[in-house]
Amino acid sequence: LIPVHRQLVPSLLHPGATFSEVKEHQPFGAESRFVKLVRIEDDVEVLGSQTRPKKMHWLGSDGRRYAIVAKPNGKDTN
Repeated sequence: LIPVHRQLVPSLLHPGATFSEVKEHQPFGAESRFVKLVRIEDDVEVLGSQTRPKKMHWLGSDGRRYAIVAKPNGKDTN
């Protein structure tokens, strides 16, 4: 899966939900809504900062390009 905001935030049931509503509830939506990784593009851009993070683009199953920034050694990208 590509980490798209709508896939990472669950929807909650209302407080008076019935057993059948709880049983059938899909907090992250139907699987058909999930954006899956189709391809990673070959080009990688090295950004000009001290940690030299890499910027790459992923193509999602929804046809959109997603820019992903990766830093070495698991350092936070924020």
